[in-house]
Amino acid sequence: MLKFETMTDADFQMYQRRAIPQYAYDRVRAGNWKRDESISRAQSEFLQTLPIGSLTEGHSLIVITEADNGNKVGMLWWAMNQRGNQKIAFLAYFSFFLNSAIRDMKPKR
Repeated sequence: MLKFETMTDADFQMYQRRAIPQYAYDRVRAGNWKRDESISRAQSEFLQTLPIGSLTEGHSLIVITEADNGNKVGMLWWAMNQRGNQKIAFLAYFSFFLNSAIRDMKPKR
């Protein structure tokens, strides 16, 4: 069984260490940014989007853990936007972490 819990500050710091370089790389690869400015721009966008980290209003940053052992297996980030009279949720990011034991499993036949 999986548990979905609000991301702690430590979890958020770990997430940023992985997400900022990946986001910078994606923006460079898409031709939107120059490589030499990409990390600082990614850091700036993250700070603007999530000024108080996982506690930023309108954003939900969730850690997915295995209920029986507490292993972190993924994370979700969704946000709420207002369009006219409607509130719209969108999935900003998701990731699942596969440990080596799971990656090396052979399918059962």
